[in-house]
Amino acid sequence: MQQLLAEFRVRIWCEAEHGHEQYPAPDPAENGARYRRGFTRHLGIFCGNIADCLVRFNDELCKICSDVGFIETELERAVALLKVEIEEYPPLFCDSATLASGWHAPGLLEPWPEGLSHTSLSWVVYHERLDAAETEELLERFQDYVLPFFDKAKSLSLKRAARILAAQPMRVMEFSHRDGYRTVRFASKSYSLTRQQAKVVKILHDAYFAGMPDVREDDIFARLGRSRRSRDNRLRDSFRGRNAMLLGTLIMKGQGPATYRLNLPLPADRS
Repeated sequence: MQQLLAEFRVRIWCEAEHGHEQYPAPDPAENGARYRRGFTRHLGIFCGNIADCLVRFNDELCKICSDVGFIETELERAVALLKVEIEEYPPLFCDSATLASGWHAPGLLEPWPEGLSHTSLSWVVYHERLDAAETEELLERFQDYVLPFFDKAKSLSLKRAARILAAQPMRVMEFSHRDGYRTVRFASKSYSLTRQQAKVVKILHDAYFAGMPDVREDDIFARLGRSRRSRDNRLRDSFRGRNAMLLGTLIMKGQGPATYRLNLPLPADRS
């Protein structure tokens, strides 16, 4: 995820800086149409790269996970983070600045994205800078413009993940444990678990050997001696941060609602 964010930031910076150099703010007497066209053109080029970023992120997930539900969750997390990052495009394009600097949009962007067709490129009344409220309204229009690109990119990535996973042969992952499940080895990698994570894995492993691998989330917390009523008592919270990737790789959603299981073939199915 951090690598994806880093790459996304670089792409925002490069495209916005390129646009800033190619389309400097015109003289107040000039028509602002060319400036707005340049803003939209470079934004369109950048938005076209959103799908590429997510597809490559998706492909990396498919290498380590066979749970489409987990991949969808990770893509949603990625999209949420990238939507925040792209908010920096307008100030970078216009001024090589950031939103954190209390940026105010140039008045030349006030009609954006209206007035961009060849029949409506009218002259604009030039204002040196929009005020805070006008800038906020412009940024809201900016969000409305770019959000469909994210939704389409996520949809394409999920379809691609389904095709990749459907074409893969059944993967039998090695799994071993020691020290009371505090250390586990899965898919050629070793993990040091917290005490609660170790208990969760043991509960699921016991259920796996009992021939009933799916365990309800409520039952897991009941065996841990914790009430499910607490908002923090969710399985994903137990694996938040440290060893987060195990949720969706070693631990998968079961076939029943609100159930989980280990990503292992049933004992009778193993050759």
